[in-house]
Amino acid sequence: MKTRRALHPHEWNFDKVPDSELLGCCYWEYARESQSICDHFQESVETMTPAEHKRHLDFHLRMISSPHTLLCESITNYSPDALEKGDPRTESFPDLWQSLSHAERTRRSYPVLLEHVRKPLARACWPDTISLGKKAEEQHKKWWRQPQSIAFGTRLPTVNIIYNGMEVSAFEILWEHFNNAKIKASFSKWVDSNRPPTIPEPTNDGSGHKPIDWRKKLRDLGVMRLMNFCTVAAMPLPASQGCPEAARVYAKWKDNQWSAARSRALRNFREILAFLPADEKPIHARTKGGRAKL
Repeated sequence: MKTRRALHPHEWNFDKVPDSELLGCCYWEYARESQSICDHFQESVETMTPAEHKRHLDFHLRMISSPHTLLCESITNYSPDALEKGDPRTESFPDLWQSLSHAERTRRSYPVLLEHVRKPLARACWPDTISLGKKAEEQHKKWWRQPQSIAFGTRLPTVNIIYNGMEVSAFEILWEHFNNAKIKASFSKWVDSNRPPTIPEPTNDGSGHKPIDWRKKLRDLGVMRLMNFCTVAAMPLPASQGCPEAARVYAKWKDNQWSAARSRALRNFREILAFLPADEKPIHARTKGGRAKL
């Protein structure tokens, strides 16, 4: 009888991932759980029919649109001839994050480091600018289709995008006519009047998720994979049947802690990869024996 391969530690144990790589690793490892994303990077555009090419392009556009831009930058595969000399990125997805070279992990983590140093106010990145322009164009077309329904002098709705607790808007600043003090006072008044009611003022310093939050997401993902590999009761068995190393790490956990961590991983998958089809589940969502809810 063929012996089952043991679960690689890098599939479930992320303790050695440094803080500087946590967000990149989180994006990467949750994306590895998506069959749609894995298939997308394996597809050959050259052999596609027009319908297949359109589906492939539509999926790619959803993946690179806000708020998923940084995720896409972190996981995209690159052929050597498409990169500048010295760029360590490769066609490595969906390999294990911890199996990548240190140089590649560092390079892939660079875009998402912005999450930890985000400023209160900054120029919008180009994908956000494009998205804002598309929304403005849609509103403009809608207005011109029914101009008679808008009374003269009516103030048209603001064109903006709000996601992940962030707003992208366009502003007109009359630098030539007002000094800095008056411009800042006007902007301060706008902030007081326009904070979204669903996003109250934070009590922390506004630096976003702490490293521990991303580490917990990775731990929960690892627990989900462990429960897919074997039952909790079988965890102490030899590596071909269980995962004795994980049994030692989680020796003090109760059954409800295992199921709660797995449930959080399922929610994280939907939140991080919100552009995926609504019915898509992680590759390792099912527990060994298949009794737990999806």
